[in-house]
Amino acid sequence: MIIIFRGPGACTGEIYIQEALSTILYNGVDTITNNMIRKALDEIESVPEDEIAQLSEQFGEEQPYLMTYLVAVCENSGFEPEEQEMFFFIGLVLWRVTRSQGYGQSVISERDMDAVTSANDAMLRSMKDGDPDDFLTAVTAIADEYAEPALLKFIIESIFVSEEENGLPPITEENSGTAFYHLKIALDALIR
Repeated sequence: MIIIFRGPGACTGEIYIQEALSTILYNGVDTITNNMIRKALDEIESVPEDEIAQLSEQFGEEQPYLMTYLVAVCENSGFEPEEQEMFFFIGLVLWRVTRSQGYGQSVISERDMDAVTSANDAMLRSMKDGDPDDFLTAVTAIADEYAEPALLKFIIESIFVSEEENGLPPITEENSGTAFYHLKIALDALIR
């Protein structure tokens, strides 16, 4: 199944994402969270092109600071346009899934983001200079103990496993750690 996403503002263009949800299953069990991920992906995929901006606006209205954070990362990360698209798309899916599950009823503030960023800084420092294979092993281990493991594994799979039609990962190995770090912060803020 190919998902086509056309993003707003600084994250524009098209990105093609191969869905790899069968590999995201937590311990081989299809949990509610996995069903919600599938539902969010299906919902976003079915949004007509002319309504994508409205969906992004809804995200920005409900979670303005988080939306600003994600857009700022897109603009300042050094990501290529395709990486920006993938990054923003994953953030949009996380918002839709957590929103449908009852998370994120309160607006995430700058203070909330600062708190989850501080909590993730030690993780970043410990993984920054490591081997990419060790990094992937470490983040997978984190996912096994995480409050919402299927959502964190969705981030991991989207960054490290998804392939565009040309066979190259949409987020380069060089930028995968940065993307994971910021998307984990976004998820932590959404499920706090």
